[in-house]
Amino acid sequence: YNDQSSVQMQEVLLNQFAKAGIHGRFRTGTIPGMSADYFAKKQHDLLLSAWTGRPDPSLSYSLMYTRDTYFNAGHVSPPEGFDEALLASRSTDDIDQRKQALAKVQHLVMDNALVVPLAFRQSIIATNDKVRNLRSNLLGKPKFDDVSLNG
Repeated sequence: YNDQSSVQMQEVLLNQFAKAGIHGRFRTGTIPGMSADYFAKKQHDLLLSAWTGRPDPSLSYSLMYTRDTYFNAGHVSPPEGFDEALLASRSTDDIDQRKQALAKVQHLVMDNALVVPLAFRQSIIATNDKVRNLRSNLLGKPKFDDVSLNG
């Protein structure tokens, strides 16, 4: 994307790729524009993007790796056992059973290199003890509902 942090990440990655003999360039743009170009219009070879969390981990796995979803740009079928493990994670509300099913899904993702994380951006929020009701958000996006200052 075209924000300063993304441009800096692109520069670092291009430098690291060059050391491995891989040369290219990034084209920058807005999040909606670049996402549409890549996922819908199939205009680029890769997309450097962020993925924020979802309220349930099975949503991320489904959106990214199920064959005909928008975020599976190549519409590649997931490995054998993926769909069954994903379904098993959604078929119960027992936490231990869900953990087992999601662990199987995660192993299939990593063992088959369905995703190659290149960088992780830390999200740090600092406050002092005067700030009240600031809570973490599962989606990785700050929410300031009911936040106030004390004193």
